[in-house]
Amino acid sequence: NRGKIDIMYHDKDKDKGLCRLCVRPYKSLKMYESVQISVKGQYYDGRIVRVRSNDKYNVRTDLKGLQKNVKGYLLRRSVNTLEEGTIVEAKFQGGSGDWFKGKIKKVNADGTFDI
Repeated sequence: NRGKIDIMYHDKDKDKGLCRLCVRPYKSLKMYESVQISVKGQYYDGRIVRVRSNDKYNVRTDLKGLQKNVKGYLLRRSVNTLEEGTIVEAKFQGGSGDWFKGKIKKVNADGTFDI
């Protein structure tokens, strides 16, 4: 298992022998950051209005109002916070599904990116 990583997910599932590219650092979300929140399988745009302890957040959305004590794994960063020059990790198109570090060169009108 040399050079491989074993991991336990938030739901207690486990993976063994993941490659280095299959794991990336988790960056904490910050106050006022734009996010998308998963509510019953649907994602809603929102903004973090309070950072609580133990990876929990209060998030205000237009459609669902204030959501309190939301677990971090139910949130994802809003894509629209990405802009030209942002350093990102992206899955290579048409390939192995691996993540690669890159920089956004252009934000296209259709919401896609040139990296």
